Amino acid sequence: MKLKIIINYIIFIIITIIIALLVSQLIYRDTNYYEANLLETIYTMKPNSVDVLVVGPSTTETGWNPFVAWNEYGITSLNYSFSYLPAPIIKNLITEVLKTQKPKVILINVDSLLFDNLNNDKSRKFFFYHIFPQLPFSLNKFYMLAKLTKYYKLDFKTFIYSAFPVIALRHIALNDIKTDNLTLSYLRAAYFRKNSSLAFIRAGKIKTYQVEKPAPKEYVEELLELCKTSDIPIIFISVPAAILFTKPYITVDVKKRYDMFFSILQKRQINFIHANQFPTVRDLKLTDADSFDEDHLNFWGSKKYTSYVAGILVKNFNLQNKKDNPEYSFWNDAAKEYVKDVKENFDVDISL
Repeated sequence: MKLKIIINYIIFIIITIIIALLVSQLIYRDTNYYEANLLETIYTMKPNSVDVLVVGPSTTETGWNPFVAWNEYGITSLNYSFSYLPAPIIKNLITEVLKTQKPKVILINVDSLLFDNLNNDKSRKFFFYHIFPQLPFSLNKFYMLAKLTKYYKLDFKTFIYSAFPVIALRHIALNDIKTDNLTLSYLRAAYFRKNSSLAFIRAGKIKTYQVEKPAPKEYVEELLELCKTSDIPIIFISVPAAILFTKPYITVDVKKRYDMFFSILQKRQINFIHANQFPTVRDLKLTDADSFDEDHLNFWGSKKYTSYVAGILVKNFNLQNKKDNPEYSFWNDAAKEYVKDVKENFDVDISL
């Protein structure tokens, strides 16, 4: 009798877990959260159709615009970037994309390496509530979880939320724009707003930039080693941040952090594009009006930056213009839809 009761309890627990997993998947399948739609895009894009893979935190999300790269150079790109991206899983994210794509070049934003989110509770919750549940189960996902558990010192509550996001709904913001198209370029209201003054540069933000520690060295070394072994060229990039290229730029000590990191890359003969420095900002004619807060470029800033970096890639990696290739006509249609969606949702006219 006792054995039967125990067996019934076990069956009940298993069924409850299965139901929670199914409900969680249904909720996330219907979510309009930007990053959730991005993950869907990664697994539904035509295999081996991406020229450039871009990986990084939110500064890359807003910095690189795939439709600008397409419109100006006819190259296809996937911006696989997330807010508060933790450094330890960058290699895993690249591995995930390489299951279906074979890009000509990979770009890695150094911000995830220079500014560690180890003790950032917002970072931990964001990733485990919004991103991790969306990744299909695989050995790569298991390795990712092992790294993140070590990196974040993951508490049991957040671990449970990552497996069953349905129970964490009150923490999940489902307030992004929903479109019927694949999510290829950033689509949030702030991205299409221009700043008109430097008032948004706060002293507290400058201090954060100065004192925040870099990511653990072992994960930086892991990526540097990947550069040597990968058969796909890997380039480290930086994205201009308003807090560094406006008036406080001269006084922010973190400039040394960028310079030191890129000097290491230079000594190791690893390719990089360091755009978060005054000469580049000057040449691109970036101003505070090209950003929407201290850290992130807006659409107009990303248009300048994407054009700049894409031009370098086309020149150095012989990327072909596919705009007239019928196999890639989807990109022309998607770019038109993007302009239309921006107008309909934010009443802003943009041109690519």
